[in-house]
Amino acid sequence: MTSEAKDVHELTDINSLASQHGSRDSHSAGAATTRIQEAPTKPPARHAIIVDGPFSNNAIHMPPRNQFWLPFFLRPTTLLSFLILFLLLAAVLPILYALSEKRNGLRTADQDKRLGWTYGPTAVFTFIAILWSQVDYRYRQLFPWKNMQRYKGFENADTTILLDYVSPWSINILYTSARRKHWLVALPVCASSILTIMVILSTGLFSLQSTTVSNRVLMSKQETFLSSGLRLNWTTRISEAPLTIAYGVRYLNLSLPHGTTESSVYPRFNVSTNASLKFQRGDILSMEMDVVTFDVPCENANIVLGPQRFRQPYWESNVTLTTPACSLTETMQLGGSQFGIGNAPGIFNIWTGNCSEVLSVGAMTRTNNTNGQPIQYVSNQRNETGRYQFTGVICAPSYNVSRKKVSYRMIPGTAGTEVNITAVPGATASQIPGLTTSELMNSVWRGGAYIGLANGLINATTPGHIPMELSNMTFLSSVIRSMHSIAGIQIIKEKYLTEEPQIMEGTVTRDEQRLFVRVIAFSFLEAMLVLLIAITATLIWMKPPRVVPRSPGSIGGCAALLAQSHVFTKHMDNLGSIQQHDLEQHCRTRKYRASFSLSEGQQTFAVHVSDTNAQKGLRPGSSTFTEPPKWWRPFTASTRTRIIVVVLPILVIVAVELLHRRSQSSGGITRVSPSSQKQEYAWTYIPAIFMVTIRLLFDTAAFTIKLFQPYSNLRRGGYSTSKTVQLDQLGKTSIQTLWESFRMRQMSVAAISAALLVGPFLTVIVSGLYSISPTETLKSVTVKQTSAWNTSFVKNGYLRQLDNRQSNFAQVRPGLILTANLSYPKWTYDTYALPTVELQEDNDTLKGAIPWSTGGVLSVVLPAVRSSLKCESVPEELVKIGFLLHSNFVSLSTTDAIPANCPKLDRWICSDNTGSDGELRLKPGDYFDCYSQYIFPANSSIHAIDSRCPTTGYALGRLASYYREENVSVLHCHPVFEQMDVVVNLTTPSFDLDPMQPPRPIESTVRMLWDAYPMVGGGSSTFLNNERGANTDTLSPWMKAAIYGLDGVPIEEIMGAENANKLAQRLNRVIEIMAAQQLNLWARAIPPFDDARNTEVVPSNVLSYNATLSFSDGSKLTQHTVSTRLLQGFLSFMTVCAIIAFSKQSTRGVLPYNPCSIATTASFIAGSKLLSADTLPPRSECSSEKELSRLLSGHQYSLGWWKRGEKLQFGIDIGDYHVKDIAEEPLQDGNDSVLFSIEITSLRVMKWKQSSLMAAV
Repeated sequence: MTSEAKDVHELTDINSLASQHGSRDSHSAGAATTRIQEAPTKPPARHAIIVDGPFSNNAIHMPPRNQFWLPFFLRPTTLLSFLILFLLLAAVLPILYALSEKRNGLRTADQDKRLGWTYGPTAVFTFIAILWSQVDYRYRQLFPWKNMQRYKGFENADTTILLDYVSPWSINILYTSARRKHWLVALPVCASSILTIMVILSTGLFSLQSTTVSNRVLMSKQETFLSSGLRLNWTTRISEAPLTIAYGVRYLNLSLPHGTTESSVYPRFNVSTNASLKFQRGDILSMEMDVVTFDVPCENANIVLGPQRFRQPYWESNVTLTTPACSLTETMQLGGSQFGIGNAPGIFNIWTGNCSEVLSVGAMTRTNNTNGQPIQYVSNQRNETGRYQFTGVICAPSYNVSRKKVSYRMIPGTAGTEVNITAVPGATASQIPGLTTSELMNSVWRGGAYIGLANGLINATTPGHIPMELSNMTFLSSVIRSMHSIAGIQIIKEKYLTEEPQIMEGTVTRDEQRLFVRVIAFSFLEAMLVLLIAITATLIWMKPPRVVPRSPGSIGGCAALLAQSHVFTKHMDNLGSIQQHDLEQHCRTRKYRASFSLSEGQQTFAVHVSDTNAQKGLRPGSSTFTEPPKWWRPFTASTRTRIIVVVLPILVIVAVELLHRRSQSSGGITRVSPSSQKQEYAWTYIPAIFMVTIRLLFDTAAFTIKLFQPYSNLRRGGYSTSKTVQLDQLGKTSIQTLWESFRMRQMSVAAISAALLVGPFLTVIVSGLYSISPTETLKSVTVKQTSAWNTSFVKNGYLRQLDNRQSNFAQVRPGLILTANLSYPKWTYDTYALPTVELQEDNDTLKGAIPWSTGGVLSVVLPAVRSSLKCESVPEELVKIGFLLHSNFVSLSTTDAIPANCPKLDRWICSDNTGSDGELRLKPGDYFDCYSQYIFPANSSIHAIDSRCPTTGYALGRLASYYREENVSVLHCHPVFEQMDVVVNLTTPSFDLDPMQPPRPIESTVRMLWDAYPMVGGGSSTFLNNERGANTDTLSPWMKAAIYGLDGVPIEEIMGAENANKLAQRLNRVIEIMAAQQLNLWARAIPPFDDARNTEVVPSNVLSYNATLSFSDGSKLTQHTVSTRLLQGFLSFMTVCAIIAFSKQSTRGVLPYNPCSIATTASFIAGSKLLSADTLPPRSECSSEKELSRLLSGHQYSLGWWKRGEKLQFGIDIGDYHVKDIAEEPLQDGNDSVLFSIEITSLRVMKWKQSSLMAAV
């Protein structure tokens, strides 16, 4: 039988093949050429398959499929893992979408987690796409071999040896394979395309949006209501704070203390320090708790005037006010100036009386009316008659305790808080044990030492004028209701709220940037996952292609598979230099099949050729050439493509940098609408498409470099087998290729592999590059000072107070701040008095640029004024203390401690010296304090004595027993007024201080303004009588403020000479706060500065200042800095890698055509000694990579033109090739043939190792 007939009539037995693998380890490692042992003489049982056609009478025995070589990524377990992964993702996405809808977005507590959610989906799908690319590649690589094992005869060349599914673009492969119904290729390629689209879509899976969310967190409730049954009778001590606060709120525009509204009081609460969330500006804090509500609503009343009667020296009458629920009667004068109260005669009258056993308020107004009732009155000691019209109301109080939900937040653009109290459904009302409504009203009507309720009502309107507004009963009713409610609530807070911290659950509601799952992206991704599930399940069902005994990826691997295909290789011999279309025409003259067969008693794998329907084609040696062949360079290897690969990332880097700079300078790239899906998808997907495009460009460049690398090494010559015929880098992942190429010093492949390793991160990073968020715009503006400090208020060395006749009760402000913890009045903060300012630009000019209604923050550096005591302690031995008149009257002197050149302080006035000579105030155990000052000469505006000389003094001590004191602290001070620069943040449009960014002093700018001291000695009316204990009742108001007031400390910590410095710190803060309010009240001059009232204005203080206005400018597209730098870094790295890869490898003059099909590879090696039995003996096609390496080692391979006889052949041989390029060797005549092939010559291993070419390995 001829050899060709043997190739056609063949028998196969894989069990013989299996027996060969067990003997592989017996090969000799030192042999130059390794042999595989012979097959058993008696093969085991065979699996017969009947073949149709001309050869149907012959039984072809095919091996079990699980004995063939199968790549890792095509194994059933690997495909099953992909299927499970796709199922999990298909289940997770709906869960995320449901959570996003249910929870109003996915919580992102910090930036790191937010970036994780943003980058996560893209990273997952990118990683899957990378892994699936290996599945796709292996299916495309093995499909031509699969077609040659269809077991129904021979197949055409176009679907077997000429079929190239490796090098074309994926879209071409998908179209071609689907048209030919090659589903094992079409389905994996389709899955790869789907995954690429999913990577792009995943960048827009989550959308960052602003939404309102509520979270249950731990709250710290700081107080609770007393349940001890405390009674508010006449013996219960109540401070002046409630009425003073009511007056301050109604008239001085002061804020209510935290924990109160006009009609409610509740325990203060805040986010616990142990809570999972931290308090942020703008948060709404909510908690259910007991709330006390006190209200005094007014109702119009009918008025009945009784008959007038004369009672020296006035006419009086009984007045009865009647409502459906109540009746009040009061005797009063109705005519002339005798009607009314306080300093508002003839306007209104107010009184109290019991109404349904509850103390209520009656009020009546009077207006002149010619048609009114005639009323007699006495004027200038004679009777007069006037006609008046009267209106009246009855205001009946009520209070209760009930369960309510309290919510509060900072008001944007102001320094105050906004409180909302709502009833809890089903809550019942009760009262505080021991507290009745009448007792509460009696407490309100006790009045205070500083202002009474009536004067408070009067001065709740324009000060210094008769408040005619109160003749309006509607307005009067609102004032009565407000004043009573505020005062009553403050009484309850003072007497019935006690410190008792508790940890409870509450709610924090805030506007938060949260991630939402986009519906469109979710829908497409879910649909594509369903497709991937179907594709993967189909591939598992169709079973992977087990078609070859080893990998055909390398030149050596393909040669091993073709080594026993003698007819086929003879059929492909001498075709190396023909044109591509001629090669295809020649191959189409035959049909092909691959299988195991018995050859000379051995099981071998071979490609078989059929002459059935043979057509006349090119025969070996029929093509002659007188010119070199045209070298093959694919589009991806062209100079133009390589320029695009290098330049495109650079252009993206520049574009990203320009956009980032615009984003930083303008608060965003461009203004966008959060509700516009078109804009949202544009900035989400366009960058992702660019990054995928760059990655695909690098993929194609990497494919070309990896494809050419073994042939390029062969072309150069002198490389080992691992770098030439055994080099297979297309079938490995980027990380494997990177490690292998670095190890073998293949820099072009190493560089491009490094770029490929980084490439997938581009899409991941760009998924978090842009976001739509509320942005703040910064605008440079100029503010002008609208007030100055008037030095005429500094007289006799101290800051004088206004005349009492001009008083508008504003002097209660320091006391409210220090002892009632009220907020600072406008243009003051802590110890600083700030100049008033306004925008210098015309508001109309800025109206279009600044959204005033939404609020903003104006940051400016202003010159603030503060007082500084500059105190030093007086040594204990220089302090003289005596007791005058009685044993409890303190006399103190520090003359010995004052330098000789300094004026002496005036006598010390101690807090116990206010009683009469016979009054015994101090008792053993009581505390006392003293004050002294230097009296400057009359008309002295600002003193100018040595700064080392004291001008004031303070002392604090305790009466241990009669005639004996203890723990006395004495201070000498030289107070001055200082000016310093302070960074101020003002909210717009109110110009209140931003409570979240308090003023920040620049201590290096301190300079003295006035050498004067604030007047506190006679300022006791500035404080509330906030008494806390009998032993401290005798202390002055400012000393009690230091102990019990704002940031107070226990008295024990500031007593004694050793604690004098701490006493100085506390007094300094108290008096500095006082001085700031005094400056604000009395020393501020307003335009016009040339007014007679504004004498001695400090002109240098009237200035303009540069400021920065930050305000919300809607939503803008912003570019994240971290993502920008990462993207630029990765693109730069990839660009450098591409330049290195392109410079280290040349594709010119390497290959005559594409080597990716079986036919082209076979044409390169046909007729070569690489296919000889000496190099690749029978059964070498079943060898492992390690065994094949031993078989191929001992030979050196190179690619060039070799002169054999009268012919030049392009191939591999030992040593240096004869001619590298055919142009270097002119042909003798036109009949000389040029053959393109790969040739090999054997070398002994030792000789090869000693070769000078070893350096290239």
